[in-house]
Formats: sequence, C-alpha cells, structure tokens
Amino acid sequence: MWERVARLLPELRRALLVPRSRAPHVLPYLPSRNAGHNKWSNIKHTKGAKDTARATKFQHLTKLMRAAVAEGGADPQSNLRLENLMEQARAINMPNATVQNVLKANRDPSEKNARPGVVELAGPGGCCVVVEVFTDNIRSVTNEITQFLRKLHARLAPARHAFSQQGVVVTAADANLDLDQATEHAIEAGAEDVERQEDVERQEDVLVFSTSWDDVYRVKKALTQHGYEVRLAETVYLPQSMVTLTEDDAVLLDRLLERLNELSFVMKVTSNVETEA
Repeated sequence: MWERVARLLPELRRALLVPRSRAPHVLPYLPSRNAGHNKWSNIKHTKGAKDTARATKFQHLTKLMRAAVAEGGADPQSNLRLENLMEQARAINMPNATVQNVLKANRDPSEKNARPGVVELAGPGGCCVVVEVFTDNIRSVTNEITQFLRKLHARLAPARHAFSQQGVVVTAADANLDLDQATEHAIEAGAEDVERQEDVERQEDVLVFSTSWDDVYRVKKALTQHGYEVRLAETVYLPQSMVTLTEDDAVLLDRLLERLNELSFVMKVTSNVETEA
C-alpha cells in the first residue's frame, strides 16, 4: 500500500488547493495553456490563468463544503470534515461571506436534497476512473457524463473494485522524531499505520498515516494537537494496482479529466493511471 501512496503524492501535490506551506487538498485537473510568443502575452495569459485557477479553487472548495454540510451539518465543531475544509478556505483567503453563505440553513434550493455520489467509468487504455459528484439526481448527471464518453474511448463500467477506500494524512517528517514515536502518536490518534516516505517533488521525507475512510479528519486533528505539520488530510480512492497508458491514450485521458472537471457537480476525479513524478 505504501508504494501506491508514495506514487500518488506527486499527483496530489500538483493538485493542491492551497500554497505548499499549508495544508493541501485535491483540486480538479487544470489543463496547461500556451502563453504566446512575447512578454506581454506571457504576462497577460499568466495573470488570466492565475485568476481562473483562483476562481476554480473557490468554486471547487465551495462544492466540497456544501457536500460536507449536507452529510454532517453546518457546525464545524461537530463536523470535522467541514472544519478541515474551512481551514483550507482561510488558507487561500476565500472571503468569509462566501463561507458563511455555504453554512446558512437556507442553501440554494436546487441543492436542498443534493448528496455526494459516485459515477464509475472504464477509461482509455483500460484504466478505471472514479468520479465523485454532488447532486440530487445521480441518473441525470450520469446521463450528462455519458454524452462525451464514447469519443474519448470511455464508458460507464464498474471501477471501484480497482481501488480501496482509504484515509490518508501526510505530515512533515520532523528530523527529531523517530518512527517509533510517530507510531505511538499514530496509535493515540486512531490511525491504522504510519510510514516514512519520500515526497519526490519536494525532495524531502514525509510521514504518511493511514486511517479508515471515516476517521481521517479525526486523526488529522489529533496529530495537529501533537504538533505535527499536516500537509494533506484526504479521503482517497487508492488504486490497488497502477495502469500505464500509451501516449495516445494518455492524451484521451487528459481530455476526459478536463471535460469531467468542467461539470459543476463534479467534486473529484481519481484514476489508477501511473503518472510521472
């Protein structure tokens, strides 16, 4: 399992919701774009990309908070998932008014009965894709997704069998803290296991605590109280085995991810495709 977590760290790192110095969260795939051939074009497109990315982060985090409220209520003291998301909102300077609007009881009527759900896909090259959505009509969103699947060599098919549902808390690895001490803290916090791993992108060691799907935010809070610097606290679909795609299939998968994340009801997309660090 640890090797699979280590392989996913660079992908999660590229998808952070917040700056690297703060706790991250998964963000939908954002395609790159050509910036042009002159300095002004570069500046203009870079600013536009940053503004777009910022707006997308706000929109994505808002959806996650609405889902958290729908599942566990609007009180962050009793809803640890919501508390975790509100911390991320503060970290990226999301306006407090936006956060408060999410917490209000009189939410958008169109989302009154919305709940988290999952759409499973077989993607290009035989990969598996799990799409986490927030909707009050899973049949409707499934129909919308199927409209573009065929031309991207994808289809509706069981996919969750290729993943295990896991909670993952990643923290900085304190040089003065040995693994035995971390294991004691893991037991006290309610984690199932802990291992030191290398974060290839940052070129530093991290501690990866595994938890049950339901306990991840409780474990994150306990580790924070122990003084750990939490980099990531997330419920994930962890691939049981990774798939390597051809170049053509990789392009199709990128297009599929882009189309999925353009949909307003999509919260997160996970595949079992091996990605470069």
